[in-house]
Amino acid sequence: MATAKITNLVLRDITKERDVQSVTDAVLNLAELGNDQLTIRADVAGSVGRVDFELKRDGVVILKHTEIKSPWHLNGDGKPVDFKDGSYQLTVTPFVASKKVLPGDPTIRKFTVSRAETTGPTSPTTPTGNVAASDRTDANTGPILSRIAGNLLVPKLDAQGIVIENKRITGKLTVDLPDGAVAYLRNCVYDGNSVSFGLDARSNKRGGILICERVLFTNCRDALIIGHNIEIYESILQNSTGDCIKFGNNFRLGAVGRGNILRKAGWNNPDAHADGGQVESPISNLTIEGNNFDMRAGTYDGATYKANSGIFIANPCNNFKINANRIACTNTGIHCWPEGGKGSITNNEIIAKARLNVDSAVLQSGNT
Repeated sequence: MATAKITNLVLRDITKERDVQSVTDAVLNLAELGNDQLTIRADVAGSVGRVDFELKRDGVVILKHTEIKSPWHLNGDGKPVDFKDGSYQLTVTPFVASKKVLPGDPTIRKFTVSRAETTGPTSPTTPTGNVAASDRTDANTGPILSRIAGNLLVPKLDAQGIVIENKRITGKLTVDLPDGAVAYLRNCVYDGNSVSFGLDARSNKRGGILICERVLFTNCRDALIIGHNIEIYESILQNSTGDCIKFGNNFRLGAVGRGNILRKAGWNNPDAHADGGQVESPISNLTIEGNNFDMRAGTYDGATYKANSGIFIANPCNNFKINANRIACTNTGIHCWPEGGKGSITNNEIIAKARLNVDSAVLQSGNT
């Protein structure tokens, strides 16, 4: 059965044609952005034929709009929204592309728009060094450890409606969700207990999606995560003897304003050639956006790390987007030879021995 879902809502600057941040239940300060030419785009997954938007300000509906083609914008392509100061509720409903009108689950965001002037930095601080997860509980990354209550052994995620929150999960976790299913890991600590390929979604090919939010992934051999149909936001991935992630089909790592921290790859493995994320077999539909990669090799924090590149693509990879990441590593920041696959590498900040080793056919812009 075909499904339609909203995966992210993104504030977009129409004038500069760039994504600004994800839309969350928070304060949106337009004084910091310095531009009123804004709209909101819905990112989707599944077979989507239509998206309905309803925007309320202070309890009154001020905008209703239906989009019938991508990109799915709140007020149509190139049309800004008049965001006056006030309290907003945005409801976004996707519909399956079929003869019948089949709505998916609506996504609702409640936020406040303000133009109050602020002082101090207006953008998130770049994570530096190797900060313990317990030191980042007030940041927008990693679990809030004070909420973790109890241990959990979950050998397999294979049904609709699974939501695991505020738990410490140990051992191997296999993902094989049915078509249309969405499972969640939220505010968890996942300790692989030295198993190989800890979160293993290589069999997750039926169309179900696993969404991970504010999870600390740690202590695995070969890779922390491997497989298909996964989305990861605001999480920390560290201490793998190999790569942090081996990407599969339909994989999203981060979004603007909802990025992840990847670090400490090649953990105590002198033979490792470890990357933050690696494509080791042909895949399609990969997004890597808004993340911080610390792939430094060396000995620190009481261990030795044999990290290599931030992102390593050396197999066919089609429809990929690598945007707005910060990468510090010992070797190459982004190695990308997708063997004819189409994609883009844009707006990345890279500190490395070699910033980019990329096929000239790949679209590149704004990388520093």
